[in-house]
Order: sequence, then C-alpha cells, then structure tokens
Amino acid sequence: MEYKIKYWRSDEYQLQSRYDKLEQLWGELVPDEEITDVEPMDFLWKDFPELFTQKSNGSFCQDSDGLKNKRHKVVHAQGVVAKVEWIPVENEEGYTGIYETGSDTVIMRLSETANLSSESKGLTPSIALKFLVDNKRS
Repeated sequence: MEYKIKYWRSDEYQLQSRYDKLEQLWGELVPDEEITDVEPMDFLWKDFPELFTQKSNGSFCQDSDGLKNKRHKVVHAQGVVAKVEWIPVENEEGYTGIYETGSDTVIMRLSETANLSSESKGLTPSIALKFLVDNKRS
C-alpha cells in the first residue's frame, strides 16, 4: 500500500492498533526485509541549509508519523532502524506511563547528529524511540 503524507495524520491511521501501525511504518522504513545488503540513500547535503531558513517546529513539533508535504528531512536524515521492546527495570526514579509499563511496539533509530566531513572531529550519535500506542496519536 502506498501511503500519502496526509494518511499518517488521518484518524484512519491514528485509531488503529499499535501492531497495525508498526506493520505499516515498518513497511515504509524497510520495504524488503529479505534484502540485507542495501546501500544507504544519498544524503541530501544541498537541503541541509533549509534547517536554518524554515521554522524548526515544522520538523520537531509534529503529531504525525510523517513530515508535511514538500518538507525535506534535513536532520538525522540517515541512520539505521530496528524494532525494539522497552522493558522497564526497577528503579527509584518515579517513571510513569509507558516508561513504567513498557512496550513491545517501539521503533528505534540510531543516527549521526553532525554533518560528517573531512574536518569532523568524531561522531555525535543520537537515538530516537517511537512508542506506538493503540487507538490514538503515537
């Protein structure tokens, strides 16, 4: 199924189970799991200056699983993804909600924060966790 940007914002998508959402998102992230030696897509260096000329809330303050139409992904554009499970451990931090109960429908992305170049002084890795929930926005 080919998805349109508006689909990820729709009630049709948001009101599904977390398992259905995971299946659909994973199909977009990893179209063919049988292929294990896939070259990464080109990094669109020409688009990175857009980070400084467009409003940042357009990328970071979304309640959708997709960016708005015509908006390039210029931050964390390349990385690796995996399906993971959040298993809480006993602690005295007072975590609540999904951090306390755990989740078996989490997508993790590991990516590089900085632009890599010959002048780079090392890596600045980042992690993002997408917790999918039933019948509402994730």
